[in-house]
Amino acid sequence: MATDTVRELILKNRAALLATIAVAAGYDNTVQLVQRFKQAGQKKAKTPLLLLGAGREEAELGNCSPIEMIDKHMDVHVGIIHRLPPTESRPGDEVLNSLMGDIEKAWTTDVTCGGYALESHLASSYPIAVEEGEPDLMQLMVFEVYYRHRMTDPKNAAT
Repeated sequence: MATDTVRELILKNRAALLATIAVAAGYDNTVQLVQRFKQAGQKKAKTPLLLLGAGREEAELGNCSPIEMIDKHMDVHVGIIHRLPPTESRPGDEVLNSLMGDIEKAWTTDVTCGGYALESHLASSYPIAVEEGEPDLMQLMVFEVYYRHRMTDPKNAAT
């Protein structure tokens, strides 16, 4: 059985963590579904929905001698898709701000991504343009994750 790379372990950890966002767990919202990209398309029947995926990644040789480690900086994208129910009285951006607050709160409960990363934090967020007639609110949050693994083995984390 193949083991996951450190990069994949970080993504799986973040997906599991974000899936815990629920009013019953002390958050202001309940996330209905966390998905990773699927070639066949995403299921948007229940919202709020979070789409999780890796973005840009950069690598730098570690500072030890001999060079045994490689340091990596990866962006993790969290896309929020939410369709407001007809009974919602708050403006859409207020609802998105509440969801973003819950996502950031959940993320910061473990900035080491289950011990696989050295550090992580929210770097930026961007609204996703909504087309006329499109009922979904959308926002992209970008988190920066810093991690390290052995130069010869991307499955062996070195924190």
